[in-house]
Amino acid sequence: MDCLKEGDDFGWSLIEEGSFNRALREFEGKEDAKSLLVFGVALRKLGQTEKSIDAIRRSIELSETSRGHYEMGYALIKANDIDLAIKSFERAADIDNSYSKAFQGLCLALRKKKRLDEALKAIKKAKDADPEDAQNYFELGEVYFLMNNNEGAIEALNTALIKKPDHHRVMSELAYMYEIEDDMKSAAKYWKSAYETLPCTKYRKKAFFCEKKLERVDDPAIDPTDIYMQAQILAKEDDVEGAMRYFERCLESEPEYIEALISRALINYGKNDYVASIEDMSRVVGLDPRCQQAFYILGESYRKIKNERLAKKHLEMAAHLLPDDDKPHYSLSLMYMEGNFEGALMHLDAAIDRHPNSARYHISRGMVFEHIDRLGDAKKDFERALEIDPGLEAAKKRLQMLGKDIGAGIENPDELLEGYR
Repeated sequence: MDCLKEGDDFGWSLIEEGSFNRALREFEGKEDAKSLLVFGVALRKLGQTEKSIDAIRRSIELSETSRGHYEMGYALIKANDIDLAIKSFERAADIDNSYSKAFQGLCLALRKKKRLDEALKAIKKAKDADPEDAQNYFELGEVYFLMNNNEGAIEALNTALIKKPDHHRVMSELAYMYEIEDDMKSAAKYWKSAYETLPCTKYRKKAFFCEKKLERVDDPAIDPTDIYMQAQILAKEDDVEGAMRYFERCLESEPEYIEALISRALINYGKNDYVASIEDMSRVVGLDPRCQQAFYILGESYRKIKNERLAKKHLEMAAHLLPDDDKPHYSLSLMYMEGNFEGALMHLDAAIDRHPNSARYHISRGMVFEHIDRLGDAKKDFERALEIDPGLEAAKKRLQMLGKDIGAGIENPDELLEGYR
């Protein structure tokens, strides 16, 4: 096998640990194939997709490996270029047909294109290449589920649990399937098992939700608000696919549920599906013509698809609908999105000169410093924010991440408002 194995190399160990900022510092400027590949993966993990693709491409030009094409595939998925991602995964498999992860990636990309028959063939090849990898059976279950073959999905997921009994994601997927079939007893059982394996709020709340549904078994009515709240729990736990399922169920029950439309649009925006985001936010504007958030996301979505006229129109409307106190910070978010970090820092420096005891301005400046890798300055601002407001969770979170040498970064300019909340 020609691919680089995790754990055999310092760079990959940093990636495994989540020390992405440190990986950037260690490998920046190095021009050998392995260093460029590690550097590119770290960039992808930090949300710098275009730079990631460039670094990985240069690595492949120096040394074409299955691992290189595999990582390129995931970077291209992040850039929403699924067709090219499929070609990258196929090339990875051509170079080394025993590299099961290449087929896993190919399966994911094909699923995104709704090419389920081909996705099924790909994941079966992954299973043949490594029959002991529980992830292969997990992915097989996902494909069967999308093909409405629940029996095959449950069989595959149970096999995954045999291969890896502590695979909490398998347990959660089984729980989802039983929920969809309204078998709340089985769903609660698997949510509890997932929680025992990984004690997290999402699993505990889901088990509680299913048990509550059992108590209401005589009431066939499903409250769309209950479904929406479960979707929000999943979204906060970064379970995007699960959240989308519940938002869609909510909208099937109540097509004009504004909060669900907004949430689904935001997820699609984060997945670079700007057309879907525009469709949902346009419906929101039709229902609530004064929804500032909808105009803002519409403007940014139009900007992403290069329609500057409609982008400007909607962003101007978003600015018009803002309260006066928020308008300066809205300008700051726009500077950040445009890559004008110097302008953002000048804006924040001036704000801190005027309001030296504002925790919100210190944490916002710290987040910009963090993103441009001025970690010492970021730490000072977060610490100052905590001195001003010892209960500021956003500052505590950022300092914790810096202490682990990870760095949280900013993938969404709206995070600049985090210190305000």
